[in-house]
Amino acid sequence: MLSHNHELYIKSELHILISYSKQTLVTKNNKMGKNLILIGCIITFIGLIYHFFPSALKWFGNLPGDIKVEKPNTKIYFPIVSMLLVSVIFNILYRLYKYFQ
Repeated sequence: MLSHNHELYIKSELHILISYSKQTLVTKNNKMGKNLILIGCIITFIGLIYHFFPSALKWFGNLPGDIKVEKPNTKIYFPIVSMLLVSVIFNILYRLYKYFQ
């Protein structure tokens, strides 16, 4: 059996852990919401550029290294270099975001 003081200590420790986990959960939810809004703004910005200036993104998908196979009944397209470029850009943006956060 635990003494009364030990029971109070355990209850206070549990209370601290529960309140800490609630605070971190709220903080993570706020950050996730802000990140989703930021991603939505970026996608909207790209969509507006594509809508008002369609020739501005004409180069995307036609880079050297993108594989295109066109036959009479078949079209196969592998945008390897374009996706590498997107990956590098997103990686740089993510690192800048984490650096200034």
